[in-house]
Amino acid sequence: MDIYIYKNCKHFFKDFSENIILIAEPLKRISLENFLYHRFNSSKKPIRIIILDQVTDPQNVGAIIRSAFAFKMDGLALSQRNSPLESASMSKASSGAIEIL
Repeated sequence: MDIYIYKNCKHFFKDFSENIILIAEPLKRISLENFLYHRFNSSKKPIRIIILDQVTDPQNVGAIIRSAFAFKMDGLALSQRNSPLESASMSKASSGAIEIL
């Protein structure tokens, strides 16, 4: 992942009061099939995942992600329909665990 950090670039970012901005790539989603394939081939231990269906509140999903990280789960799967996209509120509720899990 490429991360670019610009600091004190007032001529680029005139509207930001702190003069610091971080530009990063969006999170990459992979299919459950690809996740399982790569985990089966790279590890002999059992795979522990959480599968959510029709959980629509991003803060609830964020809290589940935070708990999944605390319990050392390997992944979390959301249904393609009736699930929220990654958002700032989900990231905040997950306390940053969304970046790791």
